[in-house]
Amino acid sequence: MAWSALNDDLCLCKCTPPPKLVNSQTSFKEVIENNSNRTINNEALIQKDNFIIDDNYQLQFQCIDSVSGFPIFGIYYIAISNTGTILKGLTDKCGLTEVLTKDKEETFEIHFFEEVIL
Repeated sequence: MAWSALNDDLCLCKCTPPPKLVNSQTSFKEVIENNSNRTINNEALIQKDNFIIDDNYQLQFQCIDSVSGFPIFGIYYIAISNTGTILKGLTDKCGLTEVLTKDKEETFEIHFFEEVIL
């Protein structure tokens, strides 16, 4: 079971400067086995009284090694929405994908690859 971050928790991603951690009521974790092309659907429950409400939706994934617990950088990914939006690239040094901002809610599935998929 994964625990949500609390205010002022320490971040182990070794990013410079380290990110400021703020607790959140949304969390999602999916363990992906090696050489697996399973999909991930991020359908987190949101308590709206804990957030500033605006008209934008943002989505970002992080690729974490299931053995060490550390972020995996330089992994190729492709994320496809239910409306056909495609996002692809490499995870950054914190194992994060690019942030995708949309004006309406969409469901994404994401695939991580060890090799470039053209």
